Amino acid sequence: MLLSLKDAISHLVKRTRLPHSALIPLMELVRVNEQAVQEWFLQKRMPVGPNYFALVTFMEALGYQIQESQGIRKEFRMYSRALAFGLITPEVALRDLDYAETTSVYKILDGRNKKMTKIKEDVLRQSVADMEVEINRRFADLQRTVSGLALAASVQTIPVFGAIPDPPDDGGGEPRVTHPKVQTPRPISAPTAYDKWWKDDLIEKFSKEASWMMVWSRLMISDAFTPEDRDRLRRKVGEGHGIFQLAALLGKLCSETARNQNDGG
Repeated sequence: MLLSLKDAISHLVKRTRLPHSALIPLMELVRVNEQAVQEWFLQKRMPVGPNYFALVTFMEALGYQIQESQGIRKEFRMYSRALAFGLITPEVALRDLDYAETTSVYKILDGRNKKMTKIKEDVLRQSVADMEVEINRRFADLQRTVSGLALAASVQTIPVFGAIPDPPDDGGGEPRVTHPKVQTPRPISAPTAYDKWWKDDLIEKFSKEASWMMVWSRLMISDAFTPEDRDRLRRKVGEGHGIFQLAALLGKLCSETARNQNDGG
């Protein structure tokens, strides 16, 4: 899907209805506070320089084709990703490419200025060649981090975690509830195609949410959150018992041995 950066952001926010879930990996990438990133998503203001390249890189990792990036040569896009990932600093780019100010570097990389001497192009190409493996590795890592959100952006709304999906419209299988408070399915002696389908779907959703839970948990226990913030979270998740119960349930998923121990818990 080819969209301008602003249209891509609008599409993401409209489709996911949960832009906050996008903020965490983007905050980690650009190392700015949540308020600044929220302003980008609300389009109150747009970033410049490395943060602009980071936002473009983030949207591309989600699967969007950004219109502003079309027509820009590969080595220029790779160099901008190196800036986004912090592999080089604006000061290093300024020195290596021999420009008087960083805005000149940014204009070259984002396509606003297409004039560049051969000597500078050769320096840029060599820099990209030296960093290409690491740039590609970091981009692949970012794609994996946002893979759950990328799936959500491709549908009308984010699938409710824990909900059993409606069956495919093929006339087969017994419809199940789609409320987020899932009823435990009754035991079945002969699984149907639909039984396998919703289990596969739930396993896929759970695995992606688990990845997010690890990211969120690391952020929640960091110094970015105060003890008061964590207390507020505990109250929202069942006055503290909810987190304890979740931890106990997740512990039972570690192995079948763990699952069968203390079954009354």
